Amino acid sequence: MSFKAVPLAIFAAACICTASPTDEVERNIDLLRGITVPGESSAIAKLNERMDTAWRFLEKHKAQALPRAKAELKQEIDVKSPDQFFLMDVGYFLIRNDPESVELPLAALQHIDPTTGVIQANWQELFHFAMRLGESGKFVETYLAEMDRIFLTNSLSVKFFAAPHWIDFNPADQIGFVYGVVGEPAAAHLDKVIAAPGPYQTLALRMMSSVGSEADVPAVEAALNSATTFKQAAAAITVLMEVGGPSGQAAVLRYDGSKADEKTRQYLNKVRNAVASVDIAYFERQLASVYPTKHLSKSAVKRALDQMDRHNGADDETPPIDVFRSGLPANELIARLKKIRALSFRRENNHVFGDLPITNLLINGLQFKAAAK
Repeated sequence: MSFKAVPLAIFAAACICTASPTDEVERNIDLLRGITVPGESSAIAKLNERMDTAWRFLEKHKAQALPRAKAELKQEIDVKSPDQFFLMDVGYFLIRNDPESVELPLAALQHIDPTTGVIQANWQELFHFAMRLGESGKFVETYLAEMDRIFLTNSLSVKFFAAPHWIDFNPADQIGFVYGVVGEPAAAHLDKVIAAPGPYQTLALRMMSSVGSEADVPAVEAALNSATTFKQAAAAITVLMEVGGPSGQAAVLRYDGSKADEKTRQYLNKVRNAVASVDIAYFERQLASVYPTKHLSKSAVKRALDQMDRHNGADDETPPIDVFRSGLPANELIARLKKIRALSFRRENNHVFGDLPITNLLINGLQFKAAAK
């Protein structure tokens, strides 16, 4: 909704208009058409004021704006060369203000060309638009196909302030978020990307730590066995050991590296003993070192998990070791923690990547526990 150098105050007081709300809705929607990338600061300022005016009015008159915006967006999708900024801005407006209506904004996303100048100049908005669509949990396969198209090829960073955090997401971070927010369905999708040799195979392997589990071991092991570079083999081994459970451990121990380069074989020889030594006691030690136990009861752990659900995975008080030792069924905890892992990406800040290794450590340890019973 804005260009660099001039911030927008999107939610400021609404403009004073003399025409009827219906007429003004159409006029303000039209203000979002024909947006291009200005070359000078003065032009940027005028353009931002224009977009600011439109958004303030539409936000204040949602009841009239939503049906009109939907109609206008449907028409724009059908034209031969749709207005790229209009597709993104109105699509984002709809998913923000009518989050149950996903199909139309998603259709708008499908018609966005991420290489156009106006989209690249507003990449932050495109990222937020994608995240809102992912959070919906609807039309997941279509959404993930669009994430492949838009974000696997992206080289732009996103930087913004979301109180109290300064956010700085590189392209790989963004991929982690747009897939991570979907959760397990994204893992099944990435399994297919991993199975297709190409420029995105290693990147997809790295992203698997955000969404994967023992269920993805067959796909990751196949990628490991066919790896011809150290980067690909190391990425696969990392995923297998971080989220692959005992099946992932076994896959690494089975791997002989016969098709790999010398660097991979040296790495495998270096880590093999450590890989073989991983057991439930290992996870006990690792989790106990994160935060001292409070000896929480089973019911207290349940309440803590409920709290994490309500706060998109945020929690600074529950010792991970108490979750691990709670006595709750391992498979039940695994399912809860996978859901919490996906919810955490809704927070859209860099702290999520600090929480992720601990959540994965819990999931992985519990997979070992589940297999032991």
